[in-house]
Amino acid sequence: MLLKHKLSRVFFSSIVTILLALFAVIYFYSVPLINKKVYETERNSSRMVLNNVVDLANKMNLSLVAYQREALDSHKRNMKSVIDLAEAYVTNVLAESRLNKLTSQQAYAKVYEGLRSFTYGNGNYIWIADQQSTILSHPDSHFYGMDASDLRDANGELVFPTVILKARLQGAGFYQYPWRRLGESTDV
Repeated sequence: MLLKHKLSRVFFSSIVTILLALFAVIYFYSVPLINKKVYETERNSSRMVLNNVVDLANKMNLSLVAYQREALDSHKRNMKSVIDLAEAYVTNVLAESRLNKLTSQQAYAKVYEGLRSFTYGNGNYIWIADQQSTILSHPDSHFYGMDASDLRDANGELVFPTVILKARLQGAGFYQYPWRRLGESTDV
């Protein structure tokens, strides 16, 4: 019986040793392999997510650019309507001034004074300057009649001479320039 027990223990120990060795081999082979595959899967997944985010950002940017273009076009159409109304006002005042036998200087003074009250939208207004950058009409009394030939924006660039030069060279059009709206406390 002792021999049977000893043989059973040797057999059992051998099987346990083989199983432990087999488990150790499988463990040390499969764990690095699984880690490598998980890392590759996560990396590929991260690349896919990053590509999706880049695609989404590009689509959003295109949408934003289209929105900005449409908003600017809409603003230009609105400004064209406002300028057309101001032009009709000027034509009407000049015609009325001729009927009342006002001098040219008196007629234009009446036009400039009348245009000072033309405001629209969110603090937008009409201003008129001559080719020497003298502001002939402006709703803000600070600028009304001012020689703006040396008026500079926050970047140190001349405002009125630049806009007037562009208008001379390019004719009618829309020119963007930094300026303040009525009621804003910040200067040019």
